[in-house]
Amino acid sequence: MENKVTPLPEQMETDLIVIGGGGSGLAASLAAAENGISNIVVLEKRGALGGNTARATGLFACESPAQARDKIIADKDELFKKAMHWAHWSRVDPRIFRAFLNKSGETIRWLESKGLEFKVISFFPNQNPRVEHVANGKGAQVTQTLADGCRKAGVKIYLNAAGTRLLFDDRGSLTGAVAINEEKEVKIKARSVIIATGGFAGNKAMLRKLRITTRICRSGDCL
Repeated sequence: MENKVTPLPEQMETDLIVIGGGGSGLAASLAAAENGISNIVVLEKRGALGGNTARATGLFACESPAQARDKIIADKDELFKKAMHWAHWSRVDPRIFRAFLNKSGETIRWLESKGLEFKVISFFPNQNPRVEHVANGKGAQVTQTLADGCRKAGVKIYLNAAGTRLLFDDRGSLTGAVAINEEKEVKIKARSVIIATGGFAGNKAMLRKLRITTRICRSGDCL
């Protein structure tokens, strides 16, 4: 998803900074705008929006409108027990995973309200229940729809602008963040900051650290 690059001004003050212009960052920015937060800034270190989400096929959800239309019973309580048992209750924070499950169906409903259409497919043969939600146009269309919504809501998006660190005052209270743009360091004052850079599938060092053995190839370069 290519976008026109706008340089960061030398001085900025905003209500909310979102670091990361992938699916998480764009969704957080649009949701914040819809809930009354104005003057939102998105910082994306690459020259295009979308991140790993733009290359994704689909997303997990349970108890969604798409599943209801297909009469698929995907009970969040049963799926929670199944997933945590599979993970042996290790390396997974059950509170975070539970919140993810609880919001997943609502997330599909929210995305559909933006004009996206989802079908539910099997992620592997004979999967029961089916939980993989694929939008028309896949991840690229999801991120494009979110980006369009952000722009219509007045969210300011800056590309080639990498968030590097948070700023705090002498009392330890958050005051903003620092970004690198066009080889210049820009300090941005803000009331709140959301760090939405969780797509660690693009972080080879983290994949090696966690001993994830899936081979990831990009331009012939494989782990």
